[in-house]
Amino acid sequence: MLKLCHIHLPSPDPAGLARWYAQTFGLEQRDNFVIGDAALLVFAQGKPLANELVHFGFHVADRREVARWAARFGAEARIETAPDYAGFKIRDPDGNCIEIYWDE
Repeated sequence: MLKLCHIHLPSPDPAGLARWYAQTFGLEQRDNFVIGDAALLVFAQGKPLANELVHFGFHVADRREVARWAARFGAEARIETAPDYAGFKIRDPDGNCIEIYWDE
């Protein structure tokens, strides 16, 4: 079994984007690193990867948590649902796509 342990994102302002992720998701910022219980995001100087096909996801505990995050981002209308899935996508300040989702 493989498990994704971190993501490395290029940004024109790595410290600024790290700050946004830390503040937005309640994580800890250490320079250009953002750390949480089950997340490590690393930001480096570079051109953003932002495009429609590339994204990463934050898994949450249940459908209610998806709805709470969607409300926080004003994305309630964008929640997609299926019997075993609920989620939505947003963009960070550099345009990177983030999925917040639950699945069984």
